[in-house]
Amino acid sequence: MNRDPVCSRNRGAALILSVLLLVFVGGLAGTLLIVQFHRNRLKSDYIGRIGAFYGAEGAANYAAELIWNGFLQAHGGQPGKFLELRAYLDDNAIASVPPGVWTAVPLAALDLGRSDATAAVDVLRTDGTGFTDLRYRAVVAIGNQVEVVESSFRAEGGIFNGFQFAIYSNNVSCTFCHAHFSSVKKFAGGPYDRVRVAATDSLVVRSTAASTIAGTLYTRGLIMDKTGVILSDLAATTFDGYTIAGGQIDPSTATLVDLYAAPVDADGNPVPGYNLYMNYPDDSAKQTDGRLPSDFPPVFFDENSNRVIDGAEYSKVAADAAGSVSGLGFIIPAGGVFGGASLSTTDPVSASGAIDGNLILTGTAGSPIRLSGKVVVNGDVVIKGVVQGLGSIIARGNIYVAGDVVYNDQVAGGKRQFGVAPDGSLNGLALSAGGNVLIGDYLTPKNGSLTSTASLMTGTSADGFGFTLSQLSLYNRREWQRTQSQLPGSGGTMVANSTYTPGYVPKYYAIQASNPIWAFISKVTWDDAKKSWIGSEHAGSFTDLTSLAVPVGALVSTLDPSSPWITPVQLKQFWIEDESQRASGDPFKIDGLIYTDNSVFALARGVSMTGGTMAINGALVARDTGILVPNNLEINYDERAVEFLDVRDSTEVTYHRASSVRRTEDVLKQYAEGSLTGTSSSITQALSKTLSTGYAN
Repeated sequence: MNRDPVCSRNRGAALILSVLLLVFVGGLAGTLLIVQFHRNRLKSDYIGRIGAFYGAEGAANYAAELIWNGFLQAHGGQPGKFLELRAYLDDNAIASVPPGVWTAVPLAALDLGRSDATAAVDVLRTDGTGFTDLRYRAVVAIGNQVEVVESSFRAEGGIFNGFQFAIYSNNVSCTFCHAHFSSVKKFAGGPYDRVRVAATDSLVVRSTAASTIAGTLYTRGLIMDKTGVILSDLAATTFDGYTIAGGQIDPSTATLVDLYAAPVDADGNPVPGYNLYMNYPDDSAKQTDGRLPSDFPPVFFDENSNRVIDGAEYSKVAADAAGSVSGLGFIIPAGGVFGGASLSTTDPVSASGAIDGNLILTGTAGSPIRLSGKVVVNGDVVIKGVVQGLGSIIARGNIYVAGDVVYNDQVAGGKRQFGVAPDGSLNGLALSAGGNVLIGDYLTPKNGSLTSTASLMTGTSADGFGFTLSQLSLYNRREWQRTQSQLPGSGGTMVANSTYTPGYVPKYYAIQASNPIWAFISKVTWDDAKKSWIGSEHAGSFTDLTSLAVPVGALVSTLDPSSPWITPVQLKQFWIEDESQRASGDPFKIDGLIYTDNSVFALARGVSMTGGTMAINGALVARDTGILVPNNLEINYDERAVEFLDVRDSTEVTYHRASSVRRTEDVLKQYAEGSLTGTSSSITQALSKTLSTGYAN
C-alpha cells in the first residue's frame, strides 16, 4: 500500500520538533541545575566567609581574654601594677609574650562550633612610655574561606586622679595653720564644686589652726595634736569647713561648720558628702567619697622601677614634646654656666619640643611667657613672671620658682576672668619636675638675712639650720622607717614596725649631694598602733638631727642644682632681687598646677615683703610637701588641672580594646608575596591550607 507523502512529511517534522523541544528543555534544566549548584556554592561560600569572619573576631577576643584573665588570676583576681603585667607577659604558663615578636596563643579550649574550622592567633607586644599594646592577629579558615581580624588592646596605668585635689601629698607639713582652701570659681561668685585636700599620712593639727576648707579633708591615718593625742574630730580646733549641699559650696548660703568625721554605713564604709574623713580606706572599692591614689607616679615613666630618670626614659617623654615656649631669658646648654646675677633681661628666648640644657624663663605683662603644648627640659628650670597660653613645662631636674608666676588674665567689670587671656584664649600652666620644685627662698637659715648671699644653708651645721632642713629630716625619717623592722619605742625599747617593707630602696633628700642624710629621730618614739612618731613635731636645730647610714643602692634627691650650671648663691640673688621689687604685703602668687613625685617646698617668710602670705590658684600635688607661710596661705583649686598633665597611675593597670580591623586581603597578599614575616607556624599553616584549596574572594 502506498503511504501518503504529505502525512509522512508531517510526522517527520513533528519528530524533529519534539527532539528539539526535548533538547531545549534538557538544556534549560541543565542550566537551571548549574545555576542552582552555583548558587548553593555561593551560599556556602558566603556562610563560610561569615562564619570565618565572626570566628576570627571570637578567636581574637578569646586570646585577649586568655592573657588578661591569666594575669588577674596570678594576682588574686585583682589588677596588679602595670610593671607587674609586663613581668607576667615576659614569663607565664599560658603564653610568654616578649616585646617585638609575633607569638602564638594556645587555643585549646576555643570552640567555633564547626568541625571543619581551623583557627590560629598570634600576638605582637609593643612597649611604649607608660603603656603596652597587644596586637592580636586571628586567622580562621572554614572550607576554602579564610578571614583575618586584628584586634589591638592597650594596657596602661589608670588616670592619676591626684590632680582632683587642691593639695595631695603623703606628708603635708606646717600647712594647716592660717590656710584657706577654696576654688578659683569663687572669683565668678556662683556655686562651685567642693574642694578636696588629702594627706595619706597621719596629720598634726594645732588647736589654733585658724584655717578653713570649702570642701573636704581626707587622711588615711589619724589626726593628732602636736603632743600626739589622737583627735576624733576637729570641732575643738579653729580649723573649720563650710556647709556642703549637693556636693557644692554656695557662697551666698554656705556657713562655717565644725569638722566632724564622716559616719560609716552598715558595711563599715564612710558615708559620702562630709567635710572630714579620717582613716580613709586603702581599698578603692570602699572609698565611697571618691578615689585617693596610692602613689605618686613619676612624670618620666619609670620603665625599670629604679626611681631614676634613665636616658631612655627621658628620651621617650621628650619625643612626645611638640609644644613651644618663648619669653625673656636664656638657654644654658649642658656643660655650660650661667654667668649672671639677675633675672632682669631683655634677651628673648624661645624653644620648641625638648630643650637639651637648662632654661631660665621670665615674662612681664607687656612681654609675657607664651606657652603652647608640652615642653620638656633636659635639666633645671628657673621661672618667674607673667604667663599666657596653655601648656606644660616638664624638667628632668629641679624647678626653681624665683618670683610670682601668674596668668595674663583679662579683667571684665572689675572681676578677674580666671584662666582667660585678653584675646579670649585660655591660660593654663603645669610645672612638673623629675626632681624637686622650690617655690621661694629655701636657702636662708633660721634668723638669717633674706637679703645677703652670705646667709646660705648648705646642709652642714657651719652654715645654719632652718625650715628646709627641718622638713627634709621628716621626709628622710619616713623613708628610713620603711627599711627598719624595729623602731625605737617608748621606754627606750625597740618595738615592731608594721610599716617595714623588706627590700625597700629608700630615696632620701639633701640640700647638696655631699651632705649627710639627716633624719629627726632623737626626740620621738614610734607608736605602731598609731603608725606614727610621738614627741616633738619637728627638729629645731642640728643637735636634734641624726645622720643616717645610707645603704648601698639608696638614692638621694638634692635641692640644689645637681650640676654647676648655676650656683646656690645665684639662686639666692634671684630671690633677693624679687624681694627688692615686691611691694610690702604683696603675697607670693602662683597660678597653675605644681607636680612632682619628690618634694615641693613653698616659702613666704613672715619677715619678707610678702608678710608671710601666699596665694596659689591651681593645685599642688607632691609626694612630700613643706609649706612655710605663717600668716595666710590661700589655695584656690582649678578643676582644669586634671587636663594639664597626662600622668598615669601605674599602681593599677587597665586593659581595653583600642581597635579591631578586618585584614584578610592585606594578610593574604603579603603571604602570597612572601612578605608576611614574623608570624607563628600556626598562622602560616592556616593560610597555606586555605590557599591550597583555592581561596574564594
